[in-house]
Amino acid sequence: MLQQALSEIALVARALGERKAPHLSVAARWIAGGAQGWHTNSMSEVEKLKSQIEKLPREEFSELVRWLSEKEWESWDKEIEADSATGKLDFLVREALDEKAKKTLKDL
Repeated sequence: MLQQALSEIALVARALGERKAPHLSVAARWIAGGAQGWHTNSMSEVEKLKSQIEKLPREEFSELVRWLSEKEWESWDKEIEADSATGKLDFLVREALDEKAKKTLKDL
């Protein structure tokens, strides 16, 4: 009975995917692995990375920060492009045109 319920949770988690149900996805991986090696005190991948990052020399740390910043900006650019393509940002153009028509548009 319990195994069947766990299997159903795993199926739902896989169907929903990581973004919509991260907690179920973790459960699915735990179930799929037979709960082997599952310890509440084990370090997560992020914790391991943080530990390694703290040991980096200043120059390498700065390089990593720059790289992460670039990745964040790339992600932001893609999101803005997608929002623009779907019309989610059209209201901004309308607002600017309205302000221009009212002659209340401010120069930058």
